[in-house]
Amino acid sequence: MPASRRVVVSSLWLVFLVNGAVLASWAPRIPDVRQRLGLSDADLGVALLGVALGAVPAMLVTARLVGRVSDVAVCAVAALVFPAALPLIDVVTGLPGLMAVLMLLGAASGCLDIAMNTLAVRLQVLWRTRVLGRLHGAYSLGVLAATAAAAVATYLGLSVGRHFVAVSATLLLAAASASVVLLTRAPRTAPTRSSSEERAGSVGSGDAKPGPPRRGQLAVPGLTLGVGVIAVGGFLLEGLLTDWSALLLRRDLGAQPTLAASVLSMFSVAMFVSRSLSDALLRRVEEATLLRAAAVLLALAVPTGLATGSVPATVVGVVVTGACVGPLFPLALAQAGRVAAHNAAGVAGVAGVTARLSVVGYAAHLGGPVLIGFAAEGVGLPTTVTAVVVATAVLLALTTLPRLRTSDSGPP
Repeated sequence: MPASRRVVVSSLWLVFLVNGAVLASWAPRIPDVRQRLGLSDADLGVALLGVALGAVPAMLVTARLVGRVSDVAVCAVAALVFPAALPLIDVVTGLPGLMAVLMLLGAASGCLDIAMNTLAVRLQVLWRTRVLGRLHGAYSLGVLAATAAAAVATYLGLSVGRHFVAVSATLLLAAASASVVLLTRAPRTAPTRSSSEERAGSVGSGDAKPGPPRRGQLAVPGLTLGVGVIAVGGFLLEGLLTDWSALLLRRDLGAQPTLAASVLSMFSVAMFVSRSLSDALLRRVEEATLLRAAAVLLALAVPTGLATGSVPATVVGVVVTGACVGPLFPLALAQAGRVAAHNAAGVAGVAGVTARLSVVGYAAHLGGPVLIGFAAEGVGLPTTVTAVVVATAVLLALTTLPRLRTSDSGPP
């Protein structure tokens, strides 16, 4: 990759890191904020809805906005607003104020999610170079770094206000430097293509008209059944193990509390590593091959540990699952971007499919673990987790069938 492109990708990498770090800084300090405001568990639950209430509408609005303005400009602005709003949490004096700030953070997060992913998909399509995996790895790294920093701040007795101001200042500096580069160096339109492609339109042009839907394609250009399954499967398994792995190990398998508490960090590290390496891996193997391998490993990893009742085997299974889950959403975005480009959907089309994938995945991430909790009441948590993981693995394998594949595993 030429140096000029590496600078742009590195700047976008910083934006992804900032996005991951903001809400990950807030989550570990929730108990402190709850205590300061004197909130009940019910009050806190209502307040936490603010993030989703702000994020989902913002995602859908941003999908239209980037087509009218530009993904670069929206990404740059949202990358500054998101961390700047974090210290407001320490200013509020009650439930309404906290919910309002969390709605603002959710809206900024949703806006940044769509803008940065749209830009990333567009760059991957235009430059025919895989970048989505490493960029999503930066998001995972931001989450890991922020949670570690929050743990240190809590250990040192740093107040929530000082902690959030320090985080905000650091992330604003990173976001500002990245935004300057993106605004001045990131391409705004697609490069020149062959005359036949030009007649069909360009992913970088907003006035191109999409062609007829391809087999297996839903109403939104680029959003196919296979793409949806990959995105939902990744988000569902991430939410499942984020919310239930510690309880599964500690209560059902009798693991030590320290080990059970640390397994989520292991899972997150595995996701970060697999995402960071997936771009290089997908230059050597086909997407369908990667999906089949992930499906086989998913079907064997955690289910084998639970079937044997072995704590070490289950911990290894959780780590392997993290490695398999990590590349799934970036891969879904890449496939959707290729189909949107093939159908000449324009930047707005890429943003639209990104928004819809994100909203559906967000729903799976939040709602899936709740439904799993109800199912576990009837058949037990180990059985429920095994069934969900195996079913997801089977569906992922089915996405590699010709009828559901978005395209041959060719260039990005």
